[in-house]
Amino acid sequence: MPALLLQKPTFKSEAKEHSQCLLRHLTQWELGICYEFFREGSATQAKLLTNLKGLNEEQLAKTFAKLVLEGKINTAKKLLDQQSNRGVFPPSQSTINELKRKHPDAREADPSLLMDDHPPFVDPVMFQTESTIANAALKTRGSRGPSGLDAYG
Repeated sequence: MPALLLQKPTFKSEAKEHSQCLLRHLTQWELGICYEFFREGSATQAKLLTNLKGLNEEQLAKTFAKLVLEGKINTAKKLLDQQSNRGVFPPSQSTINELKRKHPDAREADPSLLMDDHPPFVDPVMFQTESTIANAALKTRGSRGPSGLDAYG
């Protein structure tokens, strides 16, 4: 129910419109006219979905780049997931051949890269535990972090 009450009225709506829409929905809820904002929510959902599905490759690339530059990585990933219509390929012979072409055959590991019988000594002080992380988090203030340095040194 909270998701329906707080739903954006349009794709590019602003905070003032969100407040007006929420007030209207709460008023309808108090008056017992729930079907009205259920219907409005369904119409809004349908409109938002059709807007997202209609992106061409150039629009998708621009939107994806904008989201990544804004640091909204999960939203960018979801956008790609929504736009993707390929899914999982069936295990046909052409798919298997393509996978074999892209992935090299297995081979024996180079012995010089493997560890010998005795693992190296690791000082337990080097491990981060729940308490060391909690203590470091409590010592952070603003953007400086535990080191005391900000972006300008």
